[in-house]
Amino acid sequence: FGEVVCAAGCVAGLLYRLALIPMVFTMCVAFFAVHGGDSFAARELALVYLVVFVLMYAAGPGRYAADTLIAQRIRAPKR
Repeated sequence: FGEVVCAAGCVAGLLYRLALIPMVFTMCVAFFAVHGGDSFAARELALVYLVVFVLMYAAGPGRYAADTLIAQRIRAPKR
């Protein structure tokens, strides 16, 4: 779910920040639990993905994401 459905939601910009939460959680489990006893070289990729996902969460979905377009339609004055 976190690697397929949530990734598709991020690409489409649909429920962007909500979809990133399971992805961040998955990378935390991969970095701390699954590769906990491994060398840093084995854990490095999980850490890189974790940092990227956290930065994406902080940056937000962007101008052309589905969330932004839906929010603009809701805020638009009704005629």
